[in-house]
Amino acid sequence: MAMPAEPAESHPENGDEALFQFRKSVLTMVRGSRRDLSLRQLAVILTCYTSGLQTVRGLSAVLRVQKPVITRAIDVLIAHKMARRIPDPADGRSVLVELTYAGKTFCMSLGRSRLPTR
Repeated sequence: MAMPAEPAESHPENGDEALFQFRKSVLTMVRGSRRDLSLRQLAVILTCYTSGLQTVRGLSAVLRVQKPVITRAIDVLIAHKMARRIPDPADGRSVLVELTYAGKTFCMSLGRSRLPTR
């Protein structure tokens, strides 16, 4: 069965440049990346990338979801070697989420729509 023709790339109209770029990034992720991240996981990794080290509690507040939801998202990012947990020096009971080199590279690549395949 033949694949349907892909619509031609068009220039965004009506101020939709950000949406156009987002679509381009998502298509690149779907087509070429081995990492299959949910929107929630993307929100976690992008929050860590733009805001630096985060606690589970902080991520939970920013995303407005319960802490177990954040923990599961972080577990996936760790499995993909995109993040790691490190001790919080300010609170020994807490951990911080830190992006690895792979996680930072992934985030930087989103804006360029050229995602790494590993």
